[in-house]
Order: sequence, then structure tokens, then C-alpha cells
Amino acid sequence: MSDKINPDHYKLANGIEANDVTQHFGFNEGNVIKYVWRAGKKEGEKRLTDLKKALWYLNQLVETEELKNALPLEPNLPCPNSFDGHSFICDYYLPEDLSAWRDAT
Repeated sequence: MSDKINPDHYKLANGIEANDVTQHFGFNEGNVIKYVWRAGKKEGEKRLTDLKKALWYLNQLVETEELKNALPLEPNLPCPNSFDGHSFICDYYLPEDLSAWRDAT
């Protein structure tokens, strides 16, 4: 029987859960894996719905990679955001407003 915290649609037959795998990836990568993993298994959701969700996150990854390859980026700059007063070092920094750049490409 499935519980609300660890539902069966996130588990394989051998008991491995999606989170056991996705915790080793970034947010978008993890969501691609999670939605493909559970596609067609969540009650009330169609397989196609989960596959479209996975595709949305995959498209975000592709767009980020395209931007990283097209913009002059400096590695290890402080991130513009912080969490609970802690600042983080980013692998790369993208300007917040990319609409002008996107329109120009």
C-alpha cells in the first residue's frame, strides 16, 4: 500500500525510490528522471502528462546549456541570490533578464 510521503509510483519493484537516484543530480536533471520514472504509474495521471513534464525540464536544461555556450561567462562568481543569509558560489552566472539577448539571437 502506498503512503502519501513515499507513494508507490516513485518506487521500483526492488524498493529503490526515485529520490535515491535523483538526489545525485541537479534540480532539472532530477525532475527529468523523476517524471520519466513515474510516467504512467501515478493514479489519475496519464503517461503522456508525465512525459511532457519531463520534456519541459529537459528543455530547460537544453536552454541553459545553449545560453552557457553563447554568453561570455565567468566561473565561480558569487550567486546573486542567497539562502538564509548564506551566499553561494555559482558554477556560472547568467544575467537575470535574458529576453533582450534571446531576441537578438
